[in-house]
Amino acid sequence: MKIDILALIKARRTIRKYKDKKVPREMIEKVIDAGRWAPSAHNLQPWKFVVIENKDVINKIADLLEKEARNLFSGFNVVMKDTVENLRNAPILLVVYSNGVISKKFDRFGPVYKKIANMYEVQSIAAAIENMLLYSYSLNLGMTWYGMPLFFSKKITKFLKQSGKLSAILSLGYPDEVPAVTRRKELTEITEYVI
Repeated sequence: MKIDILALIKARRTIRKYKDKKVPREMIEKVIDAGRWAPSAHNLQPWKFVVIENKDVINKIADLLEKEARNLFSGFNVVMKDTVENLRNAPILLVVYSNGVISKKFDRFGPVYKKIANMYEVQSIAAAIENMLLYSYSLNLGMTWYGMPLFFSKKITKFLKQSGKLSAILSLGYPDEVPAVTRRKELTEITEYVI
């Protein structure tokens, strides 16, 4: 059976509202498994996924972000408040960390290589997250990729008693909304051929 991947990519939407319905552990693990099969620089797989199902812990992370949002510039604090509300509604958070394995490997070569290694880690983890977004959609689950919590990555990491570099927080659950299709730029606007 042939799967139309492009149709899946085009149909996927960011989901910020979820049903009050438990996601089975095996489905969570399938989503993470899709992430671990992403390509990574030198196959070093620099990711770690922390699954949070405990509503008290989710609310404490939201409280932390809400409190710290006052320190952000106007505009950013409004977006953070939206993020906080969305996180509170999420049945599951997947907190994604970089374990720094690529940076450690390149460390001995100096600062320029360390900078490139950091980009490799970001690219690798972004590929893993994209796999997870698409696969969760194929399982009739919804997901959102949050970057705003990165403003307070050290505080979140300390609260969760984790190590590594916080890369993203993802919410996961059964969708309770059907977002509209968003416009994409035409290929002619974003593509240039060098012949």
